[in-house]
Amino acid sequence: MIRGLQLRERIIVDPQQQGIWRAHHFVPLPIRTYRILACCLDHPHQILPDSLLLRVGWPEDIRTPADLFPQIHRIRQAIE
Repeated sequence: MIRGLQLRERIIVDPQQQGIWRAHHFVPLPIRTYRILACCLDHPHQILPDSLLLRVGWPEDIRTPADLFPQIHRIRQAIE
């Protein structure tokens, strides 16, 4: 599990609140988006298959890779 992992100088992942701190402002993430972010952070410097991210984000549903785009967009907005 990620425990206060610092991604950049001013970005900290907060697993208890399921979001990130950026420049002293908390950015909450939807649970599905946070799970995908946590999975990516658990596998640094690796290219993760869509199938893994889909299982993490939608463990009960069958989805397509296109369903990942909005989640990745939310992650990018939160950290950029």
